[in-house]
Amino acid sequence: MDQPGLYECVVTVPGQQLKTINTVSVTRLAAIYRNLSGNKQEVMVTDYLSGKPVDGAIVTYYGGQRRNLQELGTVKTDREGLATLPANSQVLAFQASRPGDTNAMLTNIYPMGSGRRPEKNPVEVSIFTDRGLYRPGQTIFFKGLAYVKDSNDPHAVAGQTFTVTLYDANGKELAQKKFTTNDFGSFNGEFSIPKQTLSGVFRLSTGQMSVYIHVEEYKRPTFQAYFLPIKGDIAFGDSVTIQGKAATFSGVSLPSGDVTWRITRRPFLLWKYFRPSAPTQVAEGSATLSGDGTFHVSFRPQKEEDTNPYASAYQTYEVSATVTDSKGDPRGELHLLGRRIQYRLIHEPTATNRERLGKSRSRSPDNQWGDGFHLRYFQDRRTDRKPIR
Repeated sequence: MDQPGLYECVVTVPGQQLKTINTVSVTRLAAIYRNLSGNKQEVMVTDYLSGKPVDGAIVTYYGGQRRNLQELGTVKTDREGLATLPANSQVLAFQASRPGDTNAMLTNIYPMGSGRRPEKNPVEVSIFTDRGLYRPGQTIFFKGLAYVKDSNDPHAVAGQTFTVTLYDANGKELAQKKFTTNDFGSFNGEFSIPKQTLSGVFRLSTGQMSVYIHVEEYKRPTFQAYFLPIKGDIAFGDSVTIQGKAATFSGVSLPSGDVTWRITRRPFLLWKYFRPSAPTQVAEGSATLSGDGTFHVSFRPQKEEDTNPYASAYQTYEVSATVTDSKGDPRGELHLLGRRIQYRLIHEPTATNRERLGKSRSRSPDNQWGDGFHLRYFQDRRTDRKPIR
């Protein structure tokens, strides 16, 4: 697709009555907007490839109803790629175009609400702590920055007084201090966490914004543990062996230690409005680290018989492990490091259910319905789940 235009993407499967059609817009025009005072919007049009502003681009704006838009008028961008739409509360969307490139997607406009007038040049405060995890009895060092985020005149706010309050995990006020910003709009201070206090999430608040920290009786981990990527495909009934490894942060393998592991099966639903089934623990066990710091987890995934045709097409197996070193320190546990792997086994639905799953659903080449199963490996660090293979 070397030329701008509107393209149609059709995906089919040989020998199957499955097809999906999508419309794809190819354009070099990137358009964004911002709301201005007086119920106006300013549009900026740039070139996707070069990033430079586009001079003379035509911005067509539309109104009416979302499902039935009507053209209201056009404006052109200047040398900086900017164009201002006229003050009109009926403007709902716009489209950027130029000769030879007229098929960019519409950009919806959501004007600022008119029911409540926002405060003119509101002062905002940001608070930064020296870290995010503390022990009871330690000191929290923090810094605050006051500023006005006005688009025409952004600036720091000097000489203004703010009150910072520390709350414990139950929301109880522990301490309060007042600070005045310096010429650069900043202030700094500290709070001492009580030695006898409930662990949990504490909060520093100025009334306008809050920052959260964790207070725990923790020990600094001395090693890390992780799972190694698995190779090949897996089918239900096959014996699966997953290899893990424990090593110090300098890369030296942990010579000894104990491992406890647990495997949980979680049904994977194709549509979010179906109520998910409860997870089921299917296996658990223990192991010991070998001389090179590795350990193995073995299990045999079994196909779950489910009367719900939508829930039986996918099964997700979650494998978690806890590694404890030879000193018996439980603070080196694998799950505390946020390491978790997840394997998704996809099996063939029945002929009756296939029709219910929808004839229009597309299928990628590596996800064919059949007797085998496709496996994807995820290295999960807290919330970021990206397939490695």
